[in-house]
Amino acid sequence: MSSVPISIPLEPALQQVVTQAREDLARRLGVPVESVTVAAVVGQEFSTDTFYCRTSKDRIAKEESPQVISGQSILLSASARRYEYHANGQTVIFCRPLP
Repeated sequence: MSSVPISIPLEPALQQVVTQAREDLARRLGVPVESVTVAAVVGQEFSTDTFYCRTSKDRIAKEESPQVISGQSILLSASARRYEYHANGQTVIFCRPLP
């Protein structure tokens, strides 16, 4: 997997997925969307499991063909914590709070 930082301001399509991630996190935390800030957006190539934030116990019983998904890791900050999202086109996935 490789990663490339993406500079701000973001292109409109990328801005849209970042906005979706911010709105989703605000809903999850019950805070105003204005209190969710963007810490980083990194262009990245993911394996299928990594993109969908699957751990080994979440894997499907049958083996899937390995695929590479191009997208972004979106790191957000809110309520003194950081959170990770993955995005690809119109798909935005909440992964986890970061330690």
